Amino acid sequence: MRVLYSIVRTRWTPEQLDEIARILSVYKDGDEVVAELRKLALPGGEKLIGALSEVSFNQFSNLSLSALRKIVPFMAQGQRYDEACVSAGYHHSQLLKPNDEKELYLPAFYENHRGTEPGEIGKLSGIPIRGGIAKNDSMLRVDVFTKAGKFHLVPVYVHHRIAGLPNRAIIQGKDEEKWTLIDESFDWCFSLHPNDLVRITTKKNILLGYYSGANRAIGSIDIWAHDRNQNIGKDGLIQSIGVKTAIKLEKFEVDVLGNIYPARPEPRRGLA
Repeated sequence: MRVLYSIVRTRWTPEQLDEIARILSVYKDGDEVVAELRKLALPGGEKLIGALSEVSFNQFSNLSLSALRKIVPFMAQGQRYDEACVSAGYHHSQLLKPNDEKELYLPAFYENHRGTEPGEIGKLSGIPIRGGIAKNDSMLRVDVFTKAGKFHLVPVYVHHRIAGLPNRAIIQGKDEEKWTLIDESFDWCFSLHPNDLVRITTKKNILLGYYSGANRAIGSIDIWAHDRNQNIGKDGLIQSIGVKTAIKLEKFEVDVLGNIYPARPEPRRGLA
């Protein structure tokens, strides 16, 4: 069990811990748990995956990250799950009774976020899966459309593997349900994944770099400068580049010799 203790050390990011907690609480079939954990490329490899796959939360199906951090160290000392829950100050059965103090019971996964109900994670939507929540705050890519000389960004998240591809483009300062609806009047351009080479031509300048991510709050993108030159942007990252009114937004491919070519036309692909 000592290998389990590694998941609460400071070298792990909150996002990694959160994803481990989600997988262990949402997926009940052992093969599914192993398959999902393998997607995370965990530093501990198969040894850590094997240890984690043996952890069962039984009746509790949406374990919170804070609870995981408290419970696992006791399990690493050799305690059973129910014993570790008690040691961490929780009641492992999750059976609430009248007048019980809520703090004694395992907090639900979604209570660690601004949202207060299953299916809501702050301002972001989430979908219930087997009693848990599939978070959508891991953006896989951004899909680019154009219309009337303007570019529109449609962020694609983890939960769209199940919900289907989204059809709303970011509008600065608006909630998602008020974003621009992408219909047949829009032209498809391409998808941008992390490290795709992109060039943005604006009225002021031309920026060339590797796509880092999109800001859903303001409809901008961030790109890494070539070789992540520390003298450019913020430690090599050029942030908050507005693309809606850009003159051109182009995607490129780089071959093994470093030659740059315009990206080949691509269909809009679903998520496997």
